[in-house]
Amino acid sequence: MAKFSKETFGYRKVTGSPQVLGDAEFDQCQFDGGALVQYDDPSYGLVVKNVILRKCRGGPVDLHGVRFENMTVDGITNRGGLQLSSCVFDRVTLRGRIGPIMTMEAHTSVPAELRAAFREQAVKLYADVEWALDITDAEFSEVDLSYVPGDLVRRNPESQFLIHAAAARAADLESLPTYASVLAERAANSPYDTTVAPVPTRSKNADKRRAQLQILRDQGIAE
Repeated sequence: MAKFSKETFGYRKVTGSPQVLGDAEFDQCQFDGGALVQYDDPSYGLVVKNVILRKCRGGPVDLHGVRFENMTVDGITNRGGLQLSSCVFDRVTLRGRIGPIMTMEAHTSVPAELRAAFREQAVKLYADVEWALDITDAEFSEVDLSYVPGDLVRRNPESQFLIHAAAARAADLESLPTYASVLAERAANSPYDTTVAPVPTRSKNADKRRAQLQILRDQGIAE
């Protein structure tokens, strides 16, 4: 495994599938930004695996259609936050201070047929995954883990809630506070039975977010 410490990596763009990247460890490194994307391979042949990141920083980066396997991210900040579009996870651990992060479906610029194929293949891939994410010891500033199966996420139930899709679909979402309503609606639209909704404990709005998630718990929409 290649090891890098306190190094700076310039902008890099990696596109297309199939490709396998990884077998590297980065400690306190700076990444200026770039792209790691593929838009036309629902089989997720663009793979990043066997990577460790410790207290790294990054610039703007595009991530789309990537399969992440056997990774540990122990503290990361990213200017503008990390948006992972149509990405899948297999044994990925997030711990420590994690900057803004959001998972979502395929980009809207992708044709509808391909978007559906990405969704269907993700469901198939997750069927063979023992666990997707471990966020038990993660401290988020902002976070949205929509479109990741909640039952495959290792979590701290005290601050990382589990929203049930069926309960969200049956609920009167318009009666809920905005933040709770948005998360419940995303869970309802997910192809998975559950979605994890962590409290962003490093956010100045952490207490308000926790209170709204507690409403979901009190109403039986979340646990």
